[in-house]
Amino acid sequence: MFTNRLNLINIFIILMLGIAVLLNAIGAQFFAEVFRTMNYYGPSDTTAMMDREEFFLGVGFLTFGLFILMLSIGMIMRWRWSRVAFQVVFLLAGIVWAVFTAYLGAEINFRREGFILAGVGAIGLSLCLFGFLFLGNEQVRQHFSGVESPDPGPWEVLDR
Repeated sequence: MFTNRLNLINIFIILMLGIAVLLNAIGAQFFAEVFRTMNYYGPSDTTAMMDREEFFLGVGFLTFGLFILMLSIGMIMRWRWSRVAFQVVFLLAGIVWAVFTAYLGAEINFRREGFILAGVGAIGLSLCLFGFLFLGNEQVRQHFSGVESPDPGPWEVLDR
């Protein structure tokens, strides 16, 4: 009989690998745009030069994407520090998301779209809270310590 070997931890790792690839693709897109305009206008044109903000944004996306990729590989290897580092990343991402939505609400005059802003803020904060609490779960900590629980629990029984 075919058994399912994907547990929630592996699905979480696959999701984080996908997010890391997405962040690296966004960062590479900033640099690809410069090379595309350089080929169109020629290398001596000043429109082909990258703005300082675009450069730092591209480097930031690439750096953060490579950092998430490194942490995901660490979780595949079951290194304990990667779980803790992911918890710190989720905590900081929640703080940054809250500041971003507060900035967005103050910058743009939301008359009718206030519920949209509240919904976007709630979704971002709940995803960060989910990641932080999921990685702090007792079963996840046992998975990374290498000690298997003696009682398989109801979820492992359903996979058999």
